[in-house]
Amino acid sequence: MINGRFNLIKLLGEGRSKVFLCEDRFFPSQKYAVKVLSSHTNKEEEETFYHEYTLLKIFSHPNIIKAYESGTILEVGADDKALGIARGNRFFILEYFDGQSLLDVDFNAHPTLLSKVIGQIGSFLSYLHLAKYLYLDLKFENILCIQSKNDIIIKIVDFGLTQRADALLQNIQRGTAYYIAPEILQNKNIDHRVDLYALGILLYRIVYGKFPFTAVDELKIYQSHLEEEFVFIDSKYFSSPVIKCIVKLLKKNREERTQSALQLFYDLDLPLENHYLDFVSSTQFIGRQSESAVLAAYIENKERNDILFLQGMQNSGKSSLAEKLSRDYQNSVLISRVPSESPGVILQYIASRIVFSSFMQNEESGKALEALQMFKKERDLNIET
Repeated sequence: MINGRFNLIKLLGEGRSKVFLCEDRFFPSQKYAVKVLSSHTNKEEEETFYHEYTLLKIFSHPNIIKAYESGTILEVGADDKALGIARGNRFFILEYFDGQSLLDVDFNAHPTLLSKVIGQIGSFLSYLHLAKYLYLDLKFENILCIQSKNDIIIKIVDFGLTQRADALLQNIQRGTAYYIAPEILQNKNIDHRVDLYALGILLYRIVYGKFPFTAVDELKIYQSHLEEEFVFIDSKYFSSPVIKCIVKLLKKNREERTQSALQLFYDLDLPLENHYLDFVSSTQFIGRQSESAVLAAYIENKERNDILFLQGMQNSGKSSLAEKLSRDYQNSVLISRVPSESPGVILQYIASRIVFSSFMQNEESGKALEALQMFKKERDLNIET
């Protein structure tokens, strides 16, 4: 059990980090995914790991996997050590989405599902692009889905390459070779249309059962993106508008390409009313400079010992303000949810969040170690209030 709280059930995936299915003893009614990064990774991987968590906390969209909290592993069970988990590893907790790959869906048997997928990916990309972010890694491996006979729900799960659009010019970190837009290979300034090209590749693979080129060598794949004229034939399963949409998405000249994810809804006559509220971006922290300054002054005044309450109407931005403060002040603990159980369990949860927070691993004064040992003794007590 990690930090006396998270019980690892099984390994879900492994790459730059390991992802496990887990249970949280404070929230036992549902399962979670925990993403763990080794303490032996380099600084760039650590920054990417934290960057992904920060983005997932900022973003709020039905097709983006949710992140709940992050931390450092300070206590490891014997079974966890056998799984390669060690003290000092960084982790964050994610929504568990028990889905399959889009490649496992038989779209030929259920062609109407493709329009639903395009609508959801279009909604996701519109949300991201309106917030001035580029996804940069759209591929089957990063899209999970749950399918029923007449419906399908997707979740985007990996944001390691996602970047602010205004921070990107050239020489970006390249994603998977099969999905790279020509302008990236040409070292041109890039924009949101690189994501639309990747979507075109993904849809081509679904409709035709193969990529639009036969090359398997990476350099030859790059050459195909730059020079090869892709072939588009009629499909007995999918409509002409779908084929025309893919043709536009895969234009090598981005000025001739589909210009926005929103355009997909018009090209395919998809119902906007199911998605338009999801386009509204809540990722821009604007209009809160005065409140942020007041809170910063309060936090930095070490002589104050009073409690500051943050009040406001629903959807007025309180959570966004708290999230920003949590990012700005690393020696802080943001508790945005509590167990719906007894007061004693709630107190234990709050104590656990504080004791196992990242800044408590600094043991120079011995206070963190002392608090940890005390918590180990007390955490199984039934506190009555």
